Amino acid sequence: MTTHTSVYQAAALYDLAFSYRDIAAEARFVRELYRRRRGRAAQSFLEVAAGPARHAIDMRAAGLAVLALDLAPEMATYAVEKAKARGLTLDYLVADMTTFEAPRTFDLAACMLCSTSYLLTPEAVLAHLRSIRAALAPDGMYFLELTHPSELAGERKSQSSWKMSDAGGELSITWGGDLAKSINGVWHADVELRYSPLDGSPPVQLHDAADQRVFTQLELARFAEQSGFAIEASFGAFDEQIKVEDSRAHRWLVALRRA
Repeated sequence: MTTHTSVYQAAALYDLAFSYRDIAAEARFVRELYRRRRGRAAQSFLEVAAGPARHAIDMRAAGLAVLALDLAPEMATYAVEKAKARGLTLDYLVADMTTFEAPRTFDLAACMLCSTSYLLTPEAVLAHLRSIRAALAPDGMYFLELTHPSELAGERKSQSSWKMSDAGGELSITWGGDLAKSINGVWHADVELRYSPLDGSPPVQLHDAADQRVFTQLELARFAEQSGFAIEASFGAFDEQIKVEDSRAHRWLVALRRA
């Protein structure tokens, strides 16, 4: 599986790039969705393509048994240290999300930040979903954050450039590409991170490129059925009142259940 490797190796910069997100609220949304639909609280959580594993760390702080999984060992090292700083332990498995074997089963699994966009072929998608299914308890739920399907028609829902800062400097992020020119949902994404330290030292600059994909609703339903899942619910934001078709929708959030 090809990803923006150099970007994911720079774990601290990647984490800063997406630090605008309200991780606690997102993790709570996923837990509450599970609780309402299963009639009980989830006791365990698997975060796939976890990166800095902020959702897994938040779930651990909420009392769940957790496992984070990612292909980049740099992310694993970084996330374990982040958890330790909060007084938590974090189990982290370095593995490919298409062909992994979890050491146990989980009530709840999630793949956030559109990370399944790197599954470019039907074979990769099905292998991933079957690996997830094997890692879930019989009544388990798999929660996906996906690029909104309307972006394929050129309706931009997500930002492609933004800035973040920390005590040491400012980070400029560009995650560019023209989804309207995608071929069978696959588009070419150029990514650039530029960190400018406040102390005047030379900036750190990373550039990488890789293909990513956007799923249509029909595609996802077909992949789910072929791998033993069914679509249980979908939303256009971390708000159950915002549906995928809503003008306020900026993401496609999907809950899958084992069929």
